[in-house]
Amino acid sequence: MTPDQSGGTTSQIAARLRARIIDGELVPGAPVRDSAIATELGVSRNTAREALSLLRHEGLLDHRNHQGFVVRTLTTADVRDIYAARLAIEIRAVQDAAYAPDEALDAVHRAVEQTESADRGGRWEDYASSSLEFHSALVRLLGSPLLDQFFDTILGRLRLAFHAADEASSFQRPWGPRDREIWEHLADGDRAGAEHLLRDYLRDSELAVLDLVRRQTTHR
Repeated sequence: MTPDQSGGTTSQIAARLRARIIDGELVPGAPVRDSAIATELGVSRNTAREALSLLRHEGLLDHRNHQGFVVRTLTTADVRDIYAARLAIEIRAVQDAAYAPDEALDAVHRAVEQTESADRGGRWEDYASSSLEFHSALVRLLGSPLLDQFFDTILGRLRLAFHAADEASSFQRPWGPRDREIWEHLADGDRAGAEHLLRDYLRDSELAVLDLVRRQTTHR
C-alpha cells in the first residue's frame, strides 16, 4: 500500500473512512472529495484517491461522472449479498465459539452492554453502532484477521441501509434484546440455541432491511 509522509498508508486511510461509514458519519449519496480527505488527514491527494478507490472496490463508494466519489446507496441485490455473507460467517462463529479465548467472548458481552447503555440514553446512532459491534465481535470469535477485515466491509455496507429508516429508534430497538438473548445462550454454552436464535435474527433483519431499501428506492 502507498505510504504517506504524515497521515498513513492507503489502507489506513481507507480504514478510517470505513469506520466513519460504520459509525453512521457518512451517509448514502454524500460526496467524498479526495482533496478534502487529503487536507483533513494530512496525506497526499494521490493517497486519498487510492483509499477512495479501495472503498469503491469494497462496494462502499460509487464514482459518478462530474461528481467524483459518493457514498453508495444500496440496492436489494446488495442486501441479499450482504446477508448471504453474514449467514455463512456469523453462524460459523457461533458454532465454533467453544474454541474462542475468554477475552473474545468478553468483547461480545461488552457490545451487548454498550447497546443497552445507548438504549437507556436514547442514543440511536450509538445503539446501531454497538449492535453492529456485537456481530463484529461474534466474527472475531473465529480468530481470523482476514475475516475480521472482510466483515468490516460487510458492516459498512449494512450501515448504509440504516439511513433509510424514517425513525431510527423504532427500527433499531428490537435488535438489542435479541443480541442479549444470543449472548446469554453463548455464555451458557448452548451454542445450538444461540445458532437457532441467530438464524432467526438474520432472517428477520434481512427482511427489515430489504423493506427499508425498497421504500427508499420508491421515494426517490
